[in-house]
Amino acid sequence: MSVPVKYVSIEERRLAYREAGSGPPTVFLHGLGGNSASWEPQFAAFSNSHRVVAWDMPGFGCSNLPATPAAATRDFSALARRFMDALAIERAVGIATSYGTVILADLAQSNPGLIGAMVLACGVTGMGHLAPLERARLRTVRRAEIESMGQRKFAEVRNSTYVAKGMSTALVARVVELAGSAQPEGYLQAYGALTDPIFLIPFPISTSLRWSSPAPTIRLRGRAIASGWRAPCRGRNTIALRTPGTT
Repeated sequence: MSVPVKYVSIEERRLAYREAGSGPPTVFLHGLGGNSASWEPQFAAFSNSHRVVAWDMPGFGCSNLPATPAAATRDFSALARRFMDALAIERAVGIATSYGTVILADLAQSNPGLIGAMVLACGVTGMGHLAPLERARLRTVRRAEIESMGQRKFAEVRNSTYVAKGMSTALVARVVELAGSAQPEGYLQAYGALTDPIFLIPFPISTSLRWSSPAPTIRLRGRAIASGWRAPCRGRNTIALRTPGTT
């Protein structure tokens, strides 16, 4: 389902988004390897019964970079709150993948009642558990990779490995296309926020949910979910095991 891009101005910066349908709002937040177009299959599935909204995170897709460089997850979640306010969304179900799950969880925790339920797919917890020198090293290495290869080549090298074996060439190409469309500085700001030493969601590595979730939550993880996406879930970056009964 092809959905046209719309724009809203927040802090004198253009924020792009896609919207379709009417009814109870559902807000989608993408990760570092996508933009609002990543959710077009979900738009087709949900827009008959829901108001479906997906943003381009600042520096991704058609959105401007933030007026002030984003340094932490809280910068993105605060902007997501203002985005929802601008679209008169008072309460919504939130669905997110990858780094979007971190933004969504903070959005829900810092705005009680705003998110009625969450679906967290292939989530990460950030890198706040790493030593400061290691976080700085990772940021330096990632910037060097982007600057030497360019965003498109970087996407080809990194993101095609996140697709399950046996998926079509067209699907792999779509993954690379979406990931390669990020503005380099926007990607690097978001990656830097992922290393934020203050923000670390206490998601469990085991099957039991030990953190105080602000809303009913479904956690998805697997080798082949979401029509071919393979979750890059390893070690401390794992949110949780697949919730029984989900797909």
